[in-house]
Amino acid sequence: MSASTSSASASLFVHAQCELRAVIRFLHSRGETPAAIHLQLSTSYGSTSMSIKNVRKWCRKFSNGRANIHDEARSGRPSVSDNLQEQVESELREDRRVTVRELEEKLQIPKSSIHRIISDLGYRKCSARWVPKMLTEDHKRQQGPPLIRHRIVKRLNNCVKP
Repeated sequence: MSASTSSASASLFVHAQCELRAVIRFLHSRGETPAAIHLQLSTSYGSTSMSIKNVRKWCRKFSNGRANIHDEARSGRPSVSDNLQEQVESELREDRRVTVRELEEKLQIPKSSIHRIISDLGYRKCSARWVPKMLTEDHKRQQGPPLIRHRIVKRLNNCVKP
């Protein structure tokens, strides 16, 4: 097997679900049975492409009038509002030594949400203080003379994961 053949089969192995659904819809519209469709999918995309159970489910959906091959919007975890992010960020700027538990009590939101917001904002805990992961030019200017700034930057960079 040549390198181009193996890379082509590897690219077929990684496929989008909507692509498989489009093939199912096409073959189903031509009168193919779910078992025959599954056999063709397995031949073309590999045995792990889609189970026969799911092929039957999609054939049933297309028979019932569904035409869309894309996933429908689902309700999931509620997103964190910009207002909450602004509140957490202002609390972090007011007191860099504030703990997640204190933020939880003050803002009345779960710790997991606070952790996610802090991570999204680009902060991490270093020497009991919340610091930005990457120092901006503004942060560097606020840190004082170059020698002190060099020591602080070196210390903060030791806290920041690459």
